[in-house]
Amino acid sequence: VQPRPATAEGPDVWLGGGSSLDSAALAASLGLPLQLPGVFAGAAAFTRLADHYRALWDDAGHADAPRVGYTAHCLVGADGDAAREEWAPWHLGYLTWVWELICAQSGHAGPPPVKDRHAAYEDPVASPALCGDAEEVADRVIAWHGTLAGIDRLIVKFDGGNLPEARVHESMQRFAEDVAPRVRAAIG
Repeated sequence: VQPRPATAEGPDVWLGGGSSLDSAALAASLGLPLQLPGVFAGAAAFTRLADHYRALWDDAGHADAPRVGYTAHCLVGADGDAAREEWAPWHLGYLTWVWELICAQSGHAGPPPVKDRHAAYEDPVASPALCGDAEEVADRVIAWHGTLAGIDRLIVKFDGGNLPEARVHESMQRFAEDVAPRVRAAIG
């Protein structure tokens, strides 16, 4: 890594992976935490990778515990139905842009795996994004934590799709004040 960290303790490097068991194996062999994506698939799509990573970690005999992270897009509103309705053009536009970028870089063609609101953030089990009121969003994070047998780091992206800045800040504040405490209380 260049430039080298200013201190011996940092930076904290996580290996991002989610498309193959090889990425989980690489993270385990290097003794690195594994950061899973959540753009086009929900947490359940990554249980096999998380389990594989943890098993290989244990086999490698690392002194510290394995760490698994998850990434998600998020909008928290005062009313869940209103938040889902509001977010649709912003979030789905962003997902379409990401998919087109992936296709252009990889030569892949075809429809995006997430094409509508239900797949993107309305399905309480399978959707990859967090959208709703604080209770709904907290419940989803808690469910993901159980699905992945623990989440050590949750990276939340609030500005997908160029949502107006004031709305991004409002969502972040709701997450910090109303979602995070519920999650901490439930999973410690």
